[in-house]
Amino acid sequence: MTSKQRRATAYHEAGHAVAAHDLGIRFRYVTIEPDEQTGSLGHCASTLPRWFQPDVSDDRQQGWAERDIVMTFAGEEAERLVTGRGNNVGTENDRRSVWTVAQFVTNSDEETTAFIKWLRIRARQHVNTPRFRVAVAAVADALLEHTRLTKDEVARTVVDALQSHIAEREKQRKTTHEHPAARVQTEVYGPTDLRQGGPGEP
Repeated sequence: MTSKQRRATAYHEAGHAVAAHDLGIRFRYVTIEPDEQTGSLGHCASTLPRWFQPDVSDDRQQGWAERDIVMTFAGEEAERLVTGRGNNVGTENDRRSVWTVAQFVTNSDEETTAFIKWLRIRARQHVNTPRFRVAVAAVADALLEHTRLTKDEVARTVVDALQSHIAEREKQRKTTHEHPAARVQTEVYGPTDLRQGGPGEP
């Protein structure tokens, strides 16, 4: 595996893990260690709830299916953050899983297809929030360093990364607020114009 492939894999698996953390989906660990038997470059070991019944369709089953599919799609969408494109070959197992889960709570291929399309959009929106980007970058870096993280280690990494990010933004805000020139420019142009260099400037 090249360094670029390993980084893409780290983001992919971190996407699964951070989404699972956010959505309350139970998982034991996440790893970027290749599995020769399955051919996967990594995986997030999530588990089915004991109460889940594939032959039952109710609000509880529906809610779990939605969260599970968003978590699954989050891997590919997180990988896209560093590669700039989808991964049709490397996500075959994910897509098969999505189709299987979706069929548990839908009644036709047409409904299943529409359901999956909607949840892919939700996953993409979730992954592209600033909060998720900070968290997934931190977990990906930790995976590149340690190869495998437990659920609790993922949770700690996410919390630490977000706290550091908030502290840094607060420090920047205070620095900008306290700088006399920044205060004058903000009063004249407003915060948006200040970022763009002021009216009439590039």
